[in-house]
Amino acid sequence: MDTIYQPGQPFYSLEAEQSILGCIINRADTYDTYVMELSEDDFYVREHKAIHRALRKAKAEQLAIDLVTVGDILEQLFPNAVAKVTSAMIDCAQRVQYTNVDSYLRTVKELSVRRKAITLIAEIQKELQDPSKTINGIMDRLRTEAGDMLVSKHSWMTMTDVLLKTFSYIEQRVKGEVKSITTGIPNVDAIIGGFFGGELTIIGARPAVGKSVFGMNVALEAAARGFKVGICSREMTDIQYGQRILSYESRIDGMKIRKAQIEAEDWMPITKALSSASRLPIEFLFTVRTVEDLRAETQRKVNQGQLDMLIVDLSLIHISEPTRPY
Repeated sequence: MDTIYQPGQPFYSLEAEQSILGCIINRADTYDTYVMELSEDDFYVREHKAIHRALRKAKAEQLAIDLVTVGDILEQLFPNAVAKVTSAMIDCAQRVQYTNVDSYLRTVKELSVRRKAITLIAEIQKELQDPSKTINGIMDRLRTEAGDMLVSKHSWMTMTDVLLKTFSYIEQRVKGEVKSITTGIPNVDAIIGGFFGGELTIIGARPAVGKSVFGMNVALEAAARGFKVGICSREMTDIQYGQRILSYESRIDGMKIRKAQIEAEDWMPITKALSSASRLPIEFLFTVRTVEDLRAETQRKVNQGQLDMLIVDLSLIHISEPTRPY
């Protein structure tokens, strides 16, 4: 296969790109198999990008896919380069090798990812040399965009697949292999059935009605049942959160603890609360300012198998850290 690579130049396979496009032009029934798996950006040769666009336009307008029809569309889309793109289309139709098209599809996708990765690395290198760019923002971009490159096309699931997966999940739930995280508040659990992995639950209410306390209760209940819990709070400091936990666990009035109006008989329940709560698998983040920071810290914990539930208690978080003059 003539994969072309020169130092400092993007690399690609002319043969693979031509064979895929030629196969579609000569055999329209392969359109869904190949065109829908590739985007225009997956092709490196400019004329091949144009042919891909023309093929998609023909399909969208329910036109025939053949040399004449696609050639007419190319003339409409690229009137100033019609001779060049038409010649490229004819070359594709004549040079196709049907037996290797599936392999060519993988090749085009892989080389596309390599080119995108080279471009991303160059841009990241440039940003790293720019003092106004924050390191957290740069690393979050690298992590996100590099991950997106490896994400394949979305796949449809049949009704049978969905129901069989659901049946298996129900069996796991019945056997206790998958457990919900309850809130510890019977009325709430009766309504929502608890929290499950992969779910995002948003608690919304007016200020000062108990959202933070509710989140804390959920965290303590989950941790008491052995779930690893993370709490990210921008509403309270570590001392404030600690005071609330000790008040809740010891049943001592929170205002007494806040005002340090501790009586002699209060020390024993507070000490017991300290001992029991400190053994709970809960960890805190109080300094997170941006979504990038939160995502990075959360992913690190998940990768280490140290996080089953994350509770985010904040009213404001920056989308990205503002740049700063050096």
